Amino acid sequence: SDIDLLVLPEQMTRSRVILEGLGYINQEKRFEVSKDFYCEEKFMPGQNMKNKRMIELHWDLHRFSGISRDVGVADLFRNAVRIDAPPLSFEALHPIDALIHRSLNNAFIHDRDVRLSWIYDVVLLARSLTVPDDWKVLQKRCVAWRARLAVEHALNLARIWCGLQLPEAYNDFST
Repeated sequence: SDIDLLVLPEQMTRSRVILEGLGYINQEKRFEVSKDFYCEEKFMPGQNMKNKRMIELHWDLHRFSGISRDVGVADLFRNAVRIDAPPLSFEALHPIDALIHRSLNNAFIHDRDVRLSWIYDVVLLARSLTVPDDWKVLQKRCVAWRARLAVEHALNLARIWCGLQLPEAYNDFST
């Protein structure tokens, strides 16, 4: 229903100006007044922009009350992977970061409306991880992001609903 774009916080104001210049309408300017509480601004397509989707411009992925972490958005950009799909070329979250983000999003934002497509996102992301390297990094990043329980829950749902098989050494996620 929308397109989510992540920008570095120091690029937020410039990014807003670019989207507004393209004809998008900013519903609320949250960044300057509550950037530590919210993590996104929503941009609706203007009247002359038929068949365009709403854009959520994020300066952070999560702002959960009571959950702090030891990593920031700059880390996500350092870990990003380049996607070349002509005519587009862009950077996306590394599969490890995307798995953590999907898990946190399922657990805290959509805890009452989990969709099978979101669980399958977890399956595809987990299957893309290499053994043992990516799985070791996943464990470390889960601790840094305070996301271990959310990732464990997402992986368990993926096992139950989609038959995901975890690598033997990583079946017990509590380690």
